[in-house]
Amino acid sequence: MAMILSFVLFFLLAQTIVGQTTSTTSFRVLPTVASWATIGVAQTPTVTNPNAVIAQDICPGYSLSNVQKTDRRLTGSLSINGSACNAYGRDYSNLTLTVYYDTETRLHVTIEDDDQAQYRIPDNLVNIPAPDPSVSNPAYSFEYNESPFEFWVTRNDGEVLFDTRGWKLVFETQYIELTTNMEEGYNVYGLGEVIHSLRLQENFTRTMWAKYV
Repeated sequence: MAMILSFVLFFLLAQTIVGQTTSTTSFRVLPTVASWATIGVAQTPTVTNPNAVIAQDICPGYSLSNVQKTDRRLTGSLSINGSACNAYGRDYSNLTLTVYYDTETRLHVTIEDDDQAQYRIPDNLVNIPAPDPSVSNPAYSFEYNESPFEFWVTRNDGEVLFDTRGWKLVFETQYIELTTNMEEGYNVYGLGEVIHSLRLQENFTRTMWAKYV
């Protein structure tokens, strides 16, 4: 079961270290679910399956319209930008984009289907911190292109932290793909409900299965 796409950018989510090309970080991934929960149909990440459909090659992406802005919120409608590809399930034709500045150092971006049919983890389990009453000087800016829909998040010192330009959003009943460009020497922290060191190694690929929810 796919979940709606929702992520929060914190101050130290990603940063670039100039000149750094290798990583000395090592870790051993540990599962966070019981071994019996992994029994079932064999699961192979598309990146390691030479016969897998490459969604970026066949899916049309989305276009953004009906953009509404306030001092700390942006909303808009995402419509599929062509014929559905249905690569790994059924494409959602219409999505809702919501961007909200929770605090001066926390930007919250949510993309969900209009009917909210996709499963969403209950708020009482996620325990996302409450937003501040007001935000006067946010550390990040959210910028976008409408068609095809792309967005990038820039820190107020000019550093681009998240950048989907050049990649299409894929949002299906059983598959979600959101790609960000990464600079050489990048750092990524966290990602996925597994136990590991905080910083992930470079050129690292992780497939996040619904069973880890």
